[in-house]
This record gives sequence, C-alpha cells and structure tokens, in this order.
Amino acid sequence: MEIDKTINDLYRGGVDKLAIYPFGERGIYTKWILKERYGIEPVAIIDNKLAGTNGIISLEEFKEKKWDNTKILLVHENPASYIEVRQNLIKYVSIKDIVDVFSPSMYFHDNYYHALYFPDLRRINLEKAMREIYRNIMYPIRWTRQEEGIA
Repeated sequence: MEIDKTINDLYRGGVDKLAIYPFGERGIYTKWILKERYGIEPVAIIDNKLAGTNGIISLEEFKEKKWDNTKILLVHENPASYIEVRQNLIKYVSIKDIVDVFSPSMYFHDNYYHALYFPDLRRINLEKAMREIYRNIMYPIRWTRQEEGIA
C-alpha cells in the first residue's frame, strides 16, 4: 500500500524517471506496480549484491551515469540494516533524489510523507508528530511480529 501511494503521488507530481534500490522482495513488487499500474519502466534497478545480473547495476555505476531528474525509490524496510543502507545510498546520491518509502524518520518528510491538507499550521504539525510516533513505535513492533509469524 505504501509503495503504491508513494508512486501515485510522484506520478501525479510529474515524476516519471524512477530507479529502484535495493532489488529484493519489495523492489520486485515496486517494479511490478510501476509497470502494471503506471506503465513506467524503471530507468535503473540498483542492488550492489545483484549487480551485473539481468541489467541490475551497483550504486557506483548509477552515480557514474549521472541520471538527471531521476528519483530513487528506496524500498528497504528491514530495521536491522536500516541505517547502514541509507548511509550507503547517501554516499552516492543526493538526498533530494531519494524517496524513502518506508522511512520511520521525519528527516525524509518532504520526499515521502503524503501531503497534509489542514487549514492551519498547528494541525499540520500535530499530524506530523502523530506520524512520527506511529512510525517509530508501531513499525518496529509490526516487523517483529512478521518475523515471528504472528502478523
């Protein structure tokens, strides 16, 4: 759901040049959504471990090609390697080009969180705070439950 909503928001905003990183289970699903629902072929699929197979490239190769106006859909959600993956990506790509789909951080707010339509600044800030609390408390619980086979 989050992947589809994010792609829809980008598509409506005129963004049609997208790359996917990394290319695991979520990356495969993201590619399917792009193709089937929006008719968009990703300009690049990035994964350091799978680089060289089926047209998948590494972050270094992506940086060398200088893809202008391309947003990178960061579809990694494992909390165990959350920081490592993001820090590695930021070494190669400008933070303004990253769309962190599963970000539990407000740091990526402008790139991911859905537009807030409230008439006053106080309600917008309250909504941002509620989202931050939910993502930092409920997200790790959901992930743990999935690993245990509960959810």
